Amino acid sequence: MLKKLLSFLFLIAPLLSNAQEYVDLLNISYSKSGDTSFENSAKNTAISIFDSKVTLPIVLNEKTALITGFDFNIKKLQLFPDSNYSELYYTRLKLGFTTQHSDRWTGTYVLLPILASDYKNIGSDDIYMGGIAVWTYKKRKNFNYKFGLYTGNEAFGFYITPLLGIYYISPDSRFEISALLPGLFDMNFGVSSKTRLGIDYKGNSETFKLKMTTR
Repeated sequence: MLKKLLSFLFLIAPLLSNAQEYVDLLNISYSKSGDTSFENSAKNTAISIFDSKVTLPIVLNEKTALITGFDFNIKKLQLFPDSNYSELYYTRLKLGFTTQHSDRWTGTYVLLPILASDYKNIGSDDIYMGGIAVWTYKKRKNFNYKFGLYTGNEAFGFYITPLLGIYYISPDSRFEISALLPGLFDMNFGVSSKTRLGIDYKGNSETFKLKMTTR
């Protein structure tokens, strides 16, 4: 089992922020870390990550929309000191809906089945189930609170994570902050009509059951 913190969490976050006037339908990124040390070892490895996210909302009526899509990433790294590089694949489907319960409350409910594997002898133990429920309270047109739960099972077992967040955009739309803790934080500032600068944080735990071969 490999457990590590890598860029992730709630990739449907744009749909959880009612005040936003946009949704990221497609997001593709590539990153590569510097030397990352092994536990109890002086050896290091570099980690490269290709990450893609697709979200396809389907509007049913003025209050309700279906949420569909998938996330797919590939991580290349050494699993053990002085070993060959391995590739780990993480695929998550998204299927759910968001609906307006009242003038101030909106709920988002999404199932998140996951396939996490090195693609060697894929079996049922490589498949995990997860889900997220988030309720958004609209304080003002440009400001809301978010409360929710994320639950799922991983190789290490079942877990439940409470969620707390906010979304705010300034009246002139230059300053924006979106957070759904403990997994997501994004703050940016518009320096021009086409350019924004900011910082963000995405944190997660991913697990893989690896098929080891012996000689």
